[in-house]
Amino acid sequence: MPEIRIEKPKTVAIVGVGGTGCTVASLLARSHIKLILIDRDIVEESNLDRQILYDMNNVGKPKVFVAKERLEQFSDIEARYEDLNRTTIDFLGVDLVIDCTDNNATRYLINDYCKKYKLPWIYTGAISILGAIAMILPESCCFRCFSDEKQGETCLEAGVMNAAVTLVGSIAAAKAMQFLVNGNTQSDLIRINVANNEVMHITVNKRSDCPCCRGVYEYLEGDRARSIVKVCDKGKYLMTLNKPINTLELAQRLKKYVTVQANEHAAHFGDMIVFSHGAVLVTAKNESEAKKKMDFIGI
Repeated sequence: MPEIRIEKPKTVAIVGVGGTGCTVASLLARSHIKLILIDRDIVEESNLDRQILYDMNNVGKPKVFVAKERLEQFSDIEARYEDLNRTTIDFLGVDLVIDCTDNNATRYLINDYCKKYKLPWIYTGAISILGAIAMILPESCCFRCFSDEKQGETCLEAGVMNAAVTLVGSIAAAKAMQFLVNGNTQSDLIRINVANNEVMHITVNKRSDCPCCRGVYEYLEGDRARSIVKVCDKGKYLMTLNKPINTLELAQRLKKYVTVQANEHAAHFGDMIVFSHGAVLVTAKNESEAKKKMDFIGI
């Protein structure tokens, strides 16, 4: 089989370097494509069964920095340790965006940005034994045309098979290569079931009442842009502070009250993780309780 070659240098932004993102990044880096890796999270031991770029030695380190170190032998890698939100989102100079996130709020933000600035992007999702991939072109239907804004089960609540994220990531990488080489690809929705090897191709059309397709970018500019979202983790909420945090100073201040584990990237205490880029992950029963817990640390 002849080698696939990309004549002009291309840049791909991968949002989320978890299970799916690790596979996508690994395959595209080995194809010598410049990557911008964006992720707000640190490596945890629970990640290691399905996130192939990390091992026990990386626990507590930002995922993007570990991924960059592993992959920069193959390609040019830019690591952005940050929470992607409407104040930080910037895909200037990017040829393709690949969503490997774990929540629909971030996907709708990517969808708004890419529709507004006419950027192609690939949606991916994996839960339990199921996966989904869709190439979304500027002129085609958008993510809001075929998705349910009321996010159902999360991947932690239902579990996720490592084979599912690997397969989804491989298909997404193949679609990305096809687009970067040929300039076009099918914009249908692919659904897969790794338990019975079922693959479905679903034709999706624009919704006549879709706000994004009509130029109303609610998640990028309007009322849907939120500072707190429920993430793909049971009972966890992510809050965006829009300012950097000195996690070592925070740990020093809090250690008289609670046991704190901290480095320059994150401070972990009780059921909260404060990230140096200005996001806070809180375990809570609901959004109201999450906000009350934020008041405790006073940032």
